[in-house]
Amino acid sequence: MSRRSSGLLVVLAVCGGCSTGAGSTGRTDDGGVEGSVVSPPLDGGPAPGHVAVTLASLTTAAQFLAVSSSDLYVTSDDSALYQIPLSGGTPVALVSGQSEAEGIALFGTTVYWLNAEVSDDPDGGANGAIMSVPVTGGASTTLVTGQTFPYDIAVDSTGLYWVNAGECTSPTQCTGSVMKAPLAGGTPVVLASALTSPESIAIDATNVYWGTADGRLMKVPKSGGTPTQLAYYETSVDAVLVDATNVYWATGSGDLMETPIAGGASTALWVSSQSIFGLVMDDSNFYFTTEDDLDNVGVVQRLPIGGGTPTTLWSGSDYPEAIQVDATSVYFGTQSGAVVKLSPK
Repeated sequence: MSRRSSGLLVVLAVCGGCSTGAGSTGRTDDGGVEGSVVSPPLDGGPAPGHVAVTLASLTTAAQFLAVSSSDLYVTSDDSALYQIPLSGGTPVALVSGQSEAEGIALFGTTVYWLNAEVSDDPDGGANGAIMSVPVTGGASTTLVTGQTFPYDIAVDSTGLYWVNAGECTSPTQCTGSVMKAPLAGGTPVVLASALTSPESIAIDATNVYWGTADGRLMKVPKSGGTPTQLAYYETSVDAVLVDATNVYWATGSGDLMETPIAGGASTALWVSSQSIFGLVMDDSNFYFTTEDDLDNVGVVQRLPIGGGTPTTLWSGSDYPEAIQVDATSVYFGTQSGAVVKLSPK
């Protein structure tokens, strides 16, 4: 997940089906490096009581992560989708030669991801696609085409949901959108349009939630209807997560906020001056990657859902960005391409 000069924040908000240093290893044919189990993984390291395992070292940074009970799935800057065993080992390129592979979601026995552009047109435009491949590998399937810079995706039994970052010809003339399509693909449905760069997406049983570059936290019923603005902020709304009662969102200025699903006053759970690069949650805590300008290092941190003071779990000069969790561990990818498992979480 690489930081972008455009101000877009790459965050995995939803993973459908989600439930220690680097040693010398041989490079694989798919561009990865076999996993190692030596500690610590990088020039930084885990906090006391934690162990970090470098599962793989890719040639470029991880963009998005999804985790199953046995494997980690990664879209990378080299436009490939990798499968990496949680026990470590050789990364398998399930697909390669993609075009700006972006968001990723895991649902059932299928991995879904986005190709921001699928043509050689340097100006981009409406040529993005939604893709899928079995978790065991095989032929990939193009589910939807004709999208304008698709950026983040969420999947459940009701379908595919994604945001198109779109393009803006002026501050008020933009082509960003929130979209829906059947799991098997087909003609997409526009749930919201004329948006300023929606950058992340989350879903629950009823609604789709997203944030925009102009500071709006929004929702719309999955079945369609009039979008509702839940909150407005003075900077971009980058990461969006949801549970049974609240929507949680990270701002471009580094604050972590909470807003009731039904609407109402927003609460600051943590106020920071550092951008959050990746954000996920479990039943008790948020986990996120950010940077510490004072020490010039990247950090992986944990924060109780109710707010408080973050706990640093890992730090290092190889900035961590993409992040995911399961029942026992935190997984993150760094700018150099290291994919790390940190336990306990």
